[in-house]
Amino acid sequence: MIAIAMAEPVHIVAFTSAGWGHIISLLQLSLSLLGSHDRLHVTILCTAESHTKVLKQLDRHRHLSPEVRRRVQVLCTKEEARPACVPEDWVEPTAVNAPGAAAILEDLILVKGNGAVGDRFRITPRIIIYDLFQSATPLTIRALEEILGVPHIPCLYLTPVPTSIMLRFAPTYSSPSSRTTGRSEWDSYTGISDRFDRFKAQGMPDEEAFIAAWQNAERKLIVAPGLPPMYDYEYHPQVWAQSWPPGMTKRIEAIGEDYKNADGYITFGVRELEPWDNDVFQEVLGSIPLYPVGAQLGNDVWADDHPAVRTSYSEDERKVIDFLDQMQAERGQRSVAFVSLGSVCWPIRRPELIQYLVESLLAADIPFLFATASRFTQLDQDLRTKVEAGGKGMIVPWVPQNTVLQHPAVRFFLTHCGSGSVVEAITAEMPIVAWPYVGDQTIWARQPGVELHQVKSGMRGKPLGIGGLVEETEAAIKREMAEAWGAMMNDQRYEGFKTEMREIKRIVGASAQCGESRKAMDRILQKYLS
Repeated sequence: MIAIAMAEPVHIVAFTSAGWGHIISLLQLSLSLLGSHDRLHVTILCTAESHTKVLKQLDRHRHLSPEVRRRVQVLCTKEEARPACVPEDWVEPTAVNAPGAAAILEDLILVKGNGAVGDRFRITPRIIIYDLFQSATPLTIRALEEILGVPHIPCLYLTPVPTSIMLRFAPTYSSPSSRTTGRSEWDSYTGISDRFDRFKAQGMPDEEAFIAAWQNAERKLIVAPGLPPMYDYEYHPQVWAQSWPPGMTKRIEAIGEDYKNADGYITFGVRELEPWDNDVFQEVLGSIPLYPVGAQLGNDVWADDHPAVRTSYSEDERKVIDFLDQMQAERGQRSVAFVSLGSVCWPIRRPELIQYLVESLLAADIPFLFATASRFTQLDQDLRTKVEAGGKGMIVPWVPQNTVLQHPAVRFFLTHCGSGSVVEAITAEMPIVAWPYVGDQTIWARQPGVELHQVKSGMRGKPLGIGGLVEETEAAIKREMAEAWGAMMNDQRYEGFKTEMREIKRIVGASAQCGESRKAMDRILQKYLS
């Protein structure tokens, strides 16, 4: 990155949400900015729900020097806290923010928080970078600025996803080049909230109305450069199976409008991989600058976690590595399937899908490691017993994913395609079998490998954009899984996937070092921090 001039210490606040992928992404971006100057300081702001996760992830950055660590602090909001400056009838614009964010932001702005919130820096923030699920942040900041009479602090909206997915959240666009305003032809989310309200008015319970709203899409075929054609309902393929909270309906649809409150918009887009999407999305944003900073690979943490380098493991981690070592000794290198659906995703309403998955891997005689980290995990004990008795599989609640993906026994990664997991797969040059659930996962799923379509839920008989129909039968699902395993175990096809993934990693890395992603980071530094 460019060398920026700082006559005095500069402070960034980075406000994360609770998801692991969001925490990892925001922390890595913050540390990348931190490395640009030795007078830069970063506060990671989080809720009580995510506090332990943030500290745990920060501890994984073992390469950080003591000097750099002194320039990072983690502060936690308190739900009952209230700004001292506001009148009694003031209502905090919380949206999805945890209540209490305004109080800690007030203390940071006024540099009076040493005793109240633990602020060690006592430097008014120069910018605030906030996760898309903390979308009320700029409204809170502007309300505080008006009351306190202080200068404006720019707020940058972070969506840790490719730019292309954000076009799917753009219900309207305003194009300076064509001087037109209207409905985006790439939108896949408009109307969900209205349908939810209509179904509720018809007497449906919340959960049923939610599912019906998401599945009763317009059957619009969305075609965009660089992506395969997809019908609108394919952008949320596991809504029926996952049983998401009904409140997510308005939250997801609002993402397409929340950017209007931001001073800047950060994505993990790599311009070299999606030039059209970045150009079009800048038109959508209008005067709000877009900063596609690229996927944050975290190479230092990655190198520290390599099994050839790591010397310290917990007892549970040791069991995982011992299993992989054993499979490598018995089956050879690149013989094991690694399966993880992340910390949230799980087909709660279709438990048979997990049964089909495990039975299919056993039938194919492919050793597997299955991390069931989702807080919604429901796994039949008979299935666990069957796996344990076979000696070819291991099911555990959590694994050191970076280390597992770099283990020479692992051949491919079956993933829900969360942002963190896919970035780690790219870093490992690991082909994927994609089982996306919702949102950005359907775009991340386009990485080298194979995508499962027959597991899509509540879509029986519906056409796929790439051709064919979703059958949703046991026979169709197991047939497709067997074909996916066959593709991954075929040396010629597998090496093709590896080569493609290696090239994506090269492009992402080059962009971060001296390409468009670095230019985007430099623009942030120049505009807000120099």
